[in-house]
Amino acid sequence: MSMEQEITAAVEWWASQLTQRPINQTGDKEVDFSLFSFSSFITVQPLTDQQIETFKAALRDKLEALSTTDEDLYLVCDYEPKDMLEAAADEAGITEQNHRFPMKTNMWIDPGCVTVSCGYAAPVQTIYSSAR
Repeated sequence: MSMEQEITAAVEWWASQLTQRPINQTGDKEVDFSLFSFSSFITVQPLTDQQIETFKAALRDKLEALSTTDEDLYLVCDYEPKDMLEAAADEAGITEQNHRFPMKTNMWIDPGCVTVSCGYAAPVQTIYSSAR
């Protein structure tokens, strides 16, 4: 079964996160305040269109390859991106990754449905459903 639409929804969602400064919710108010205060002093250069496109292509390739196996399609960013997200960002030359991706974010990519929880204990939201 093709997961093209699900993968596209996932890739576009993560790419959209890279075009804005994340509001991080770690579940610890002191850490959240420190991150907010610290981030106001950090100047993160905007990404180029080429970096975003390279990230999208790299993440798409990784997800498509994994979708042909029995492995679950699951993307995670704890305090920094993990696994496929980190590898795609590295391929795109994206630096300062812990200031670009939303912390404590989990995404599940299942046939017909893509859901995401963005922030510590955040509710799960459906960002794609074939039933819509």
